[in-house]
Amino acid sequence: MSDKLKVLAVAPYPEEAASTRFRIAQFIPLLRGHGIDCDLKPFIDERLFARLYDKNSISGNATRIALASVARIGHLISAGKYDVVFVQREAALVGPPWFERAVSRLLGKPIVLDLDDPLWVYYESPVYGRLGSRVRCLSKIDEIIKRSSHVICGNDFIAQYVGGLGSKATVLPTIADTSQFSPKTGHTNGEPLVIGWIGTHTTMRYLESIGPALERLAEKRRFRFKVVGGGRSLKLRGIEVEEVNWSLDREVEDFRSLDIGVYPLADDGWSRYKAGFKAIEYACCGIPFVASPIGVVEQIAQESGAGFLAATQSDWFEALDRLLSDRNVRIEMGRAGRAFALQHYRLEDQAARLSDVLFAASKNSQKRHPGDLSDTE
Repeated sequence: MSDKLKVLAVAPYPEEAASTRFRIAQFIPLLRGHGIDCDLKPFIDERLFARLYDKNSISGNATRIALASVARIGHLISAGKYDVVFVQREAALVGPPWFERAVSRLLGKPIVLDLDDPLWVYYESPVYGRLGSRVRCLSKIDEIIKRSSHVICGNDFIAQYVGGLGSKATVLPTIADTSQFSPKTGHTNGEPLVIGWIGTHTTMRYLESIGPALERLAEKRRFRFKVVGGGRSLKLRGIEVEEVNWSLDREVEDFRSLDIGVYPLADDGWSRYKAGFKAIEYACCGIPFVASPIGVVEQIAQESGAGFLAATQSDWFEALDRLLSDRNVRIEMGRAGRAFALQHYRLEDQAARLSDVLFAASKNSQKRHPGDLSDTE
């Protein structure tokens, strides 16, 4: 096996999307140190990504997606010069897995698939409705998994699903660069304290679900509530709500502006497989948080010591009330989260493990290991 490797990485979204940025883009410079040259080719560009969920841009978006499909054909033609094709989630945002089929059937190139979300779980888009799921052809995910030489999974739950389909899996959590995602100076942004949430329009419904607990809390304690990237207004009685659009340039500072983070989820098929990245970002920044006891999020909160778990409105009220009232608890939990992040979420360690998977896929090209989960972690 050569000590050099050429990898074509394809992703549905540009680096503005967290999945692309944190699952592959941030590792590209580090992979070079392991002898891997990686070229990243997103399906849609930054401009289309910014307007993808704008209801007023649907017709124009359809045209741009068609053009993106044509561009992806060009990427397929060039794939022959690479040793491995790394697919982050899916090569194309719409349609069947024609790219993955061509890579494996026609080019005979090994595919390493990266899954940070349960894309096989049906969901209804808040913008495109049921049509969105049909156009995306979510049933293709199982086929892509089976065509892959190796699947990198965001957590053990996804790895178990992948293993059930007979594919080889390795767990690599979604992590942030702890040198950038670091605690602010001091332990408070002043008075009143800031409770906050950072997400997208697709996860805003989870935040809305804890509205009653927040309103009850406001009757007892004074605080500000900050919402970043929600895409619509959050109506909370008696609470000062600050709403800002998400910005890549301001991403770290938005986390640092919080004294307490919240991470509500629904107990459904999608949330149980989530990678828990928001909890990891809170921990990296030394922010104590309250989260729903769902999937790997429960595990991160317990093992890091950085989060309280809340299953009911009363749980949410009591956990947030304690954090607002006890500075020492906030400090201790924030420090515990930061220490846990430094120990478990090192970019260099993850880049080394990722490079091992990519080299192994190249070495074992055209060989499959059905049901082999010996290196699943």
